[in-house]
Amino acid sequence: MKNLWNIKFLLSALAFTFIFSLLFSLSDVSFQWQHLTLWKFTKQFIFFVIIFLVTTILISRGAKGKKEN
Repeated sequence: MKNLWNIKFLLSALAFTFIFSLLFSLSDVSFQWQHLTLWKFTKQFIFFVIIFLVTTILISRGAKGKKEN
């Protein structure tokens, strides 16, 4: 059951990452869909995925450190 919760958490976090990267891609062109390019969106999405992974790793290491103490 714990693994299922982890999978749900990761999927929801990736969904939020997708939405945020889409919004940040559009913010530069003041929400004009015709100016959104796939490369611009992909750069933002990769940037947010990297931030998400680094944050998740740091949080999980912090949680493991607290359990050991």
